[in-house]
Amino acid sequence: MCGVCMCQRHQMELDRIGTALKRIYCQFLSLPDIQCGDNILDMGGNSLPLIPIVSTIRRDLDVDISVGDVFAAPTIAELAEVIANRLAAAT
Repeated sequence: MCGVCMCQRHQMELDRIGTALKRIYCQFLSLPDIQCGDNILDMGGNSLPLIPIVSTIRRDLDVDISVGDVFAAPTIAELAEVIANRLAAAT
């Protein structure tokens, strides 16, 4: 597969993951919307609400992540990259 195709495929995966993360964050934090660069920790995400958020991410995206991963990658863009890399490594 060519490099351009790989980049497009990776971007599509990031978009899919980002859309799922937006839905999950908005649901649990009662937000009307969140942008990919918004820091979840600045929007009310602390360790208590992150527990069910991480549980839902694990279930919906079938990926092994922790609350610590969210603290290390607090934006949707950053966490989507972490998740995409983990999913790619698992295949």
